Amino acid sequence: MNKKTNDSINSNHLEEETFNSLIGNVLDSLEELKELQEDEDFQIIYNKNEISYEQFYRLFKLIEFIQDSISPFPIFSKEEYEQNGEKHIILKSSDEKGIIHTCFLMFTFIIDEDNYVIIPRTCGCREEKLFFLLPAVMSLDFSKIWFCIILNENTPSDFKARVNSLLKMYTKRNYVEAWTHIGFIAEKLTRQIYLRTYDDRTEDEVNSDNWNRLLKRLHNQTDDPIIEHVALLLDSLRPVRNEIIHHDSNPTSDDVEFGIICLLRLFKFYTQESE
Repeated sequence: MNKKTNDSINSNHLEEETFNSLIGNVLDSLEELKELQEDEDFQIIYNKNEISYEQFYRLFKLIEFIQDSISPFPIFSKEEYEQNGEKHIILKSSDEKGIIHTCFLMFTFIIDEDNYVIIPRTCGCREEKLFFLLPAVMSLDFSKIWFCIILNENTPSDFKARVNSLLKMYTKRNYVEAWTHIGFIAEKLTRQIYLRTYDDRTEDEVNSDNWNRLLKRLHNQTDDPIIEHVALLLDSLRPVRNEIIHHDSNPTSDDVEFGIICLLRLFKFYTQESE
């Protein structure tokens, strides 16, 4: 069974067209899966004359984010291989191994000479396990999902695990836990930037010092506009974090998105200083 997009894709509206096309095809594919015979695959086929590689790559990155961060199955894996001149990439999310079988949601991407192909598959338990997936995807608008992907791709390796947890909480609308991660990252960034700025301090000394005091000293670096800017960004995160931890306030999605924007800029400076 094959399906092609009917709408022509205007490159001036790449993101909107790409995201709408993807969501529409994912919704269609999950609906039609229950009508297929066991030996049939539902295939979403895009001719290379219809969309560019950049557009297809965005489809891939969006599904990768959904599988890793929004899928109801906790275990994520990615496999790549070449076969008969075609490139295959498999993104799979699955449960722990069950007594009878392991539940899973899998997308296979195939790039051949003429087409880009996406083949979605499930274990057949979609009514029970996938009921929460599509509402979770649709609860975030397309720009917010891409926003999460950009943060994930620009996160330094030593912050990856914490950012992944942050994004999972954000997509599940658990904003308190999301901000707990943002506050932890902000404080850790402060200590690491402080160590780079004051190389006469030891890691043990800095880790035991008060976050407020470290930020005030960074603010005093008026001869270094980059460090001063970084300190201002970090200081803008501190009061929200303190309100949540010490006063049981409930952050909103806007609060979390503000924190993510600050982290994106902070990671940019942090990465530049590391190079």
